[in-house]
Amino acid sequence: MKRTSPSKETLYRVPFLQDVQQTLGRMQQDFPNLCDIHALVIHPSYEALASALGFQKTHRDFPTSLYWMYLPLDRFLALDVATAIADAFGQQDAVAKSVR
Repeated sequence: MKRTSPSKETLYRVPFLQDVQQTLGRMQQDFPNLCDIHALVIHPSYEALASALGFQKTHRDFPTSLYWMYLPLDRFLALDVATAIADAFGQQDAVAKSVR
């Protein structure tokens, strides 16, 4: 298998998403009823990232590329973001090195 270096987008995704996890964890302490994350997918290319993070479509067979996805907050907070991104974009070794 050919090893590739992470793309610029992959390098910023992991630290950004880890920061989002920390921020939402603090928010959940202040607002215990905060339980789901909803995201509006405005472009088909974003679906791979959302799916890698565990988001699910709210409706099946939506006729447009614009649709809502959701994810339980507890699942997102427990997610190993670096592994999820690496698995989704096929750059496991490179992503792991970038977050050390």
